[in-house]
Amino acid sequence: MPLIRTTVDSQLGNIVSCLEAIAPVLAELHDGFNTPFLHIISNTTLSLIGLTQNVKRNKEDCEQMLEQTCNILTAICSLHVEHGKAGYLPPHTLQHLGMFAETLCQIHTFIDAQQGGKKLRQLFRQNEMSGLLKKCRTGLDEAISVFKTESQNTAVSDIADLQERMKTMHGQVLHLISVIPDDEAGTETRSSYSVSNESNGRSSTSFSILPPQPKIFHGRSFELAAIIHLITRPSGTPARIAILELGAWARQVSHGLCCTIPRSPLAESSTNNRDLAEKIADCVGVKPGKNTIQAVVRYFAGLAVPGKPVLLVLDNMETPWEPRESRGKVEELLALLSDLQHLALIVTMRGAQRPAKVAWTHPFLPPLQPLSEDAALQTFQDIAGDYHEREHVTQLLQLTDSLPLAIELIANLAVDYDDCAFILQRWETEKTRMISAGFDRTSSLDVSIAMSLASPRLRALPDAPVLLSLLAILPDGISTEDLLQSNLPIRDPRACKSALLATCGGRLKALTPIREHMLQNSPPSPPLVLILQNHFYTLLEVYRKYVGWPMANLQTKGNIASNLGNIHAILGRTLSKENQEIENTIYCTISLHRFCQSSGHSTGLMGRIPELLPESCSPRLRFSFITEVIAFHMWKLMGNPEPLIQEAEALRERFADPGLQYRFSLAAAYYYAYAKRNIPKAMEYYEMELSQARALDHDFRQAEIHINIAQIRWWTGDYRTALVDADSGRKFSKIAGNLQQEALAAEMQAMCLMELGAYSGSLEHFQQARQLLQLCGMAETNMEYDILAKLASLHEEKTEYAAAREIHVKITRNVDLERYMRGVSLMNLAAIDAVMGAATADVQNNLDKAKEIFSNFDHPTELVVCDMVIADLAPSGKIPMKT
Repeated sequence: MPLIRTTVDSQLGNIVSCLEAIAPVLAELHDGFNTPFLHIISNTTLSLIGLTQNVKRNKEDCEQMLEQTCNILTAICSLHVEHGKAGYLPPHTLQHLGMFAETLCQIHTFIDAQQGGKKLRQLFRQNEMSGLLKKCRTGLDEAISVFKTESQNTAVSDIADLQERMKTMHGQVLHLISVIPDDEAGTETRSSYSVSNESNGRSSTSFSILPPQPKIFHGRSFELAAIIHLITRPSGTPARIAILELGAWARQVSHGLCCTIPRSPLAESSTNNRDLAEKIADCVGVKPGKNTIQAVVRYFAGLAVPGKPVLLVLDNMETPWEPRESRGKVEELLALLSDLQHLALIVTMRGAQRPAKVAWTHPFLPPLQPLSEDAALQTFQDIAGDYHEREHVTQLLQLTDSLPLAIELIANLAVDYDDCAFILQRWETEKTRMISAGFDRTSSLDVSIAMSLASPRLRALPDAPVLLSLLAILPDGISTEDLLQSNLPIRDPRACKSALLATCGGRLKALTPIREHMLQNSPPSPPLVLILQNHFYTLLEVYRKYVGWPMANLQTKGNIASNLGNIHAILGRTLSKENQEIENTIYCTISLHRFCQSSGHSTGLMGRIPELLPESCSPRLRFSFITEVIAFHMWKLMGNPEPLIQEAEALRERFADPGLQYRFSLAAAYYYAYAKRNIPKAMEYYEMELSQARALDHDFRQAEIHINIAQIRWWTGDYRTALVDADSGRKFSKIAGNLQQEALAAEMQAMCLMELGAYSGSLEHFQQARQLLQLCGMAETNMEYDILAKLASLHEEKTEYAAAREIHVKITRNVDLERYMRGVSLMNLAAIDAVMGAATADVQNNLDKAKEIFSNFDHPTELVVCDMVIADLAPSGKIPMKT
């Protein structure tokens, strides 16, 4: 049901109320989960609130679009809540969210043009405004179709209803934020998973009242203190504690605990509830009978003595609890024991679940982490001594991932061989087989892993070992979302995850010994690897499509960065002539290279492509590879790129892909303009693509080309013509709804006006560029610091040296800034300080720092400028000439 209509003005007022109700929910979603594109959507929604109140023209068009916008925004909020975990939507949904963000920015431009002023309206011709309106409507229709289908949302019925729904949804979002488990909300990605079940304590098939005191025990003081606090606090209710994670680590803590609190009976693993009861009975001296369970309960009930609580520790509890046929009975036994008000209960379990029917004490113990580096080193040295080469010991400990059993076994190898370097050499060939001191699970890592893989829990989930084999090639582990969204042929992946256990960073990850064991004994099948490769390729393509939206794409970038080791490992396996889908793998490699280049990472995989390109590969694939080589200046390593450019020119006629061909043309134009100084040749490419962009009515490409042309004309000193192109670039950026591109155009306008002496206009455009970056979430980025550097130049032109110096100081203090930019600011700071009479040592120090940066990055021109500063100042005696 649409909004109740009265007049257009009152309807616009209703829409303002709608936007005001929706905006806080969008802000909470962004602040709490940082979903890609929500920052721009949220900021643009807030801006629309003010614009909508001042619409003077085309009110009906504005009202219709804004009403649809309210419905879509409501649907997007609902989608996050219904998704269950806001902030990580599937890649195909992110694509649609990005498309709507573009549409929303276009709507913002259209609404802004309908205000009372004439300045923005005069920027557009009438046909351009009509074209913008058509694009807004098309984008809205697509968004309505997508988000109404995916979120099951209906149109807004009335303002009061919407406000009430948004109030409810706001509470749901806050609840979502508050209940996210630590293992999903955290940023740590250290592995906390292993299927191994042992520790540096030895297992036994018989019971003892107390385990022997561990002679070597490090790194668990926090856990021990937390457990002792829960047990001894005067709450009136005995503690019920489950120590979860690796059986090895939980057992290690329980051993340390039992040595801290005396008179603590310890029970170990059994196979079912009866077996467990009989072993407890045997341990405490109760004669087994027809009802051993009741006999055990009566025994512990009889221990009730005021002021003398009893602690029962059941170690390796997952063994009797895991089989589904006995799980309920085991839980009933635990419930009977937990009913005894003088009996404190601790169980240690491998896994992520606590048995039901027991009121476990809050707060729950946090998941056990691997041993710290210091604790792992101390454990190793207690066994093997502290005289070994530290570098070799560090490498050995890295192989263990701080798994206590692995540390103990590898330390004992150091005792046996007394040569850590030799052990490292053996590891390269024998892997986990060498970490063995016997043939049971307490003395052989391979046996321990194999036995754990044969546990009832994993046997009940036949696909869990399949997932584990995949984890063997994933050094970064895998998140729950990637596991579910990649469409791996794994039945019940959530149950498999629970069986294998997740890390505190919300990622499922195998430790190095387990990974090596699986690679040796059960590597993943190639089809399984390719499925995951395609999932990451989709993420890379989302990033590529919206690379001009850095803040909107921030989480996508984060998702890729957290899987960068995985993607490299996967491509390292699939970049092979045996791969039947080698072309898709090459495309993925190219996309990865593009991401790495734009985000400051590195990859060496591109060098493997030439030998793998099939002789009969598609022209598009070969063209894509050449484009990547030219675009990222890899031709510097390959010599003369002209033959590659000529080959690409011949290939482009054999397939139709305007987007890829456009990318090649821009890369070739840049090469000819800035590497060859061949401006006419560069302009040929730009003019060709500009004509194509006009024919396709592609606003973003027209904007980008005009800005690139403006840069060339500014570089060659044609400032007035450059300003015309910069104006066109800004106009088409507005129509395209791309705030980052518009900021680039505004910066270019400011630079041209500065060179033309229009300082006030230049200052205004620099400020507008920074405001646009603020709106799209790019404040304090390299792009804003680049604008600040040019703004400092404007102050220098006006001899406002103090203001210029303040900007350069701010730039040089940014530790995350690109080093070249810092070098330029250091150089300018030195020149300003010299003019302002600063200390000679300070001026020289800044110049030396700048020259060091330029020397490291091969910037000879900037080095000459530094020398010119020194030469200009030397006659004054401020800076001595250097020979």
